[in-house]
Amino acid sequence: GNEEKSVDVRIIAATNRDIVGAIKEKEFREDLYHRLNVMKLRPAPLNERGDDVILLAEHFLEENCQDLGRSQLKISAEAQQKLLSHKWPGNVRELENALERAVVVAADSEISVDHLPGVVRATDAQPLVTNEPPPNPSMEVIERAYIEFVLTSEGGNKSKAAEVLGIDPSTPYRKLNRYGIEV
Repeated sequence: GNEEKSVDVRIIAATNRDIVGAIKEKEFREDLYHRLNVMKLRPAPLNERGDDVILLAEHFLEENCQDLGRSQLKISAEAQQKLLSHKWPGNVRELENALERAVVVAADSEISVDHLPGVVRATDAQPLVTNEPPPNPSMEVIERAYIEFVLTSEGGNKSKAAEVLGIDPSTPYRKLNRYGIEV
């Protein structure tokens, strides 16, 4: 049309680049930055979002099953643990791709660890010390993390893990059952 019309517009802009650095390098206009930078949102990376990983995985699983004409699949408890312990450097896109792969290769009604990409299957136990440890972790949380760490370090060998932990060889089996750790 040829008439002026008043509109109310909101612009949401996203980037994975360092905009402040780009401004210094004269690769991004500073005036545009100041116009866009009214409210800065930084969503937490996937590996900091806890159980959201499983909710998103189930969403992608449902989408991929529908897209590929498959009946709905479930994610095994062991596979869920691997999804939760992976660092997800590729963030949500990496998770989405992992679930698409799992749907393609799964022959039965459940996604198992074997259906996940190798990089996810190889995920080690959560580190004992992180940049942001949980506030006031319980002794149970610390013990579980330590047992998982030692088991991973010993390649899943429970006898060697018991030796390293300085406990009776039958104790790891009780602890694994108690904490729901699968090796």
